[in-house]
This record gives sequence, C-alpha cells and structure tokens, in this order.
Amino acid sequence: MLQRIGRVGRRGRAALMIAVSLLLAAGGTALLPASSASASTTVVAVFSSAPEYVTPLCSEPGTFPQSGSAIEVYNPCSTRVWVHYYSGSTIESYCVNPGGGIAYDLPIAWARGDLSDLQITTNSSQCDSGTYWGINWFVNGYLVNPESSACQPNNTFTESKPQYVGWVTDGGCDFRIWLHGTGGATYCINDKGDTPTFHTPLYYQVQETYNQAPCDAGSPPYPY
Repeated sequence: MLQRIGRVGRRGRAALMIAVSLLLAAGGTALLPASSASASTTVVAVFSSAPEYVTPLCSEPGTFPQSGSAIEVYNPCSTRVWVHYYSGSTIESYCVNPGGGIAYDLPIAWARGDLSDLQITTNSSQCDSGTYWGINWFVNGYLVNPESSACQPNNTFTESKPQYVGWVTDGGCDFRIWLHGTGGATYCINDKGDTPTFHTPLYYQVQETYNQAPCDAGSPPYPY
C-alpha cells in the first residue's frame, strides 16, 4: 500500500513540515498527519513532480513509481531504500541507509520528463557495507592512536584531550563524518575520499552521521 499525503495548502504544508521535523528529531516516534502509519515505520520522500510527500510503509517492501527528481529521502526502515532514475536505456541509482539515512543532493543527472522510483528492499545491510574510515591522532609529533572503524552511522569516538590530526580519510563511507573540538571547532569530511591533514591541536572527537549528502550541500532542504 502506497500512502500519499495529498496536496495541501500553504498552511497545511507548513504544519506537515513541522510534523516531519518533529518526527525526525524524535527518532521517528511522532505520527504524520492524515496517515495511520507510525512515522517510525514510514519512509518520507519528496520528489519534484508533486507538492506532496511520498510515504510508503517500511513493512510493505516494493517499488513505487514516481516522476521527476528525488529532492530528499529519509529512511527510518531497518532495510535499504533505493532511488532509481530511468533515462532511455540508462538507469542511475542511489541507496539510502537503513535506520535513519537522510539523502539529498543526490549524485544523479536528472532530466525533465524522465521517470524515477522509490524502492523499499528487504536488505538490512548498510549501503556501504564492508568499507572503513581511518584517522591518525598525533601528540607532539608522535603518533599516539591510529584509529579506524567500519562505516556505521551514529557512532562517536572521543579522545581524552584535543590532539593533532595527522591524517583522516573517509575511505568509502557514504555519509558525512564530523570532527569536533575545542571552542566549538568542527570540520565536515565528505563522503568517499576526503583526506584533510591538520596541524593545530583542536580536535578530539569523530562522529559518524546519518547524513549522506556532501558537506557543501548544506542542510537538508526539508529541515529536521
């Protein structure tokens, strides 16, 4: 069953955006207006073809045809969600991670008039399963902690005090990784291959996130 939240006026659309914001901020415990499904069991997607939300149920895997480009997709399901784009014989695709993945600014060359779809799968693995990121922490020029981890959103790694970051790479994770440090210092590492090196002992924490958009894409177009 594909549930759609119908075309709504400006006031109703604003209320719906607030509801979606509350849903995402609360970890998916709120209820969407005009829907009997719990938000925690419902994908929330926005396509350019219509001013309405596409909200298929996680419990009913399948493919849901759309038209236009995917502007934003939130996946609270325990399984992968795919966006497919069809242009003649060419098919482009993008995988949204289970458990809270948020995707926008997708790396797909959309064209007006072409078709797309949203697909809920039964595959519970991360989209980037089997990939890793790594970081080298230095103190006074000496390597004190070479750290690496499998790509897994919502993990945080904290050092005892600010240190030099001698090398850090997102070797294939499909989400943003943030460095946090003193005085509110932050640095966003792009998905798949950013390798910055720092010479100031500001940072002490690495955070894996659910946000799959490039750092320069900014905040989601539909805030949460």
